[in-house]
Amino acid sequence: MAKINSCPDYPLVCASQKGDKEAFEQLVLKYQNRIFNMLLRMIGDYEIALDLSQETFTHAYQGLKKFKKESAFFTWLFRIALNIATSKKRQLARHSQKVFLSQESDSSLNSIEDATREISPENHLLQEEMQSEIQKAISSLPSEFREALILRDMEDLSYEEIQEILCCPLGTVRSRIHRARLMLKEKLSGMTENF
Repeated sequence: MAKINSCPDYPLVCASQKGDKEAFEQLVLKYQNRIFNMLLRMIGDYEIALDLSQETFTHAYQGLKKFKKESAFFTWLFRIALNIATSKKRQLARHSQKVFLSQESDSSLNSIEDATREISPENHLLQEEMQSEIQKAISSLPSEFREALILRDMEDLSYEEIQEILCCPLGTVRSRIHRARLMLKEKLSGMTENF
């Protein structure tokens, strides 16, 4: 586990624990985009991900005094976000609601394109359809595999950081990521033929 004393967030965490709201706001600014993007990939809905992101920081703020500093702040924060996303997915499943990637979230997942390059409406539509299919394929993975894949391949976290967030052995993390990639490859195998 990472020692928080050696982490750059240590002064802000300590100040936040003593009631310094500005210090906590700096932590929010530092991590809000990463938390939102992870939640968007987990849930697949822009508005829900936005709400869950706010909920994550509310929970973090309320639980900050109990933060034991045995791990890095951001892994603790990612764990909170992951738990909130898992609970929300269960709630959505119980109510038999299907969550699809919204038009607004499509634009947030697009890679930044060269401003001078114009793409045809047909190619733009194909791109959107492909992203939607990829999001559906990721969303259909079992949660333990989806979580590991998103944290590694989309959030670019190290295996050790993922181990800390998921609270499982390093070998399990590696295995889940490997299996998730294989499952995703299988689910998307016919997609290239269709596009």
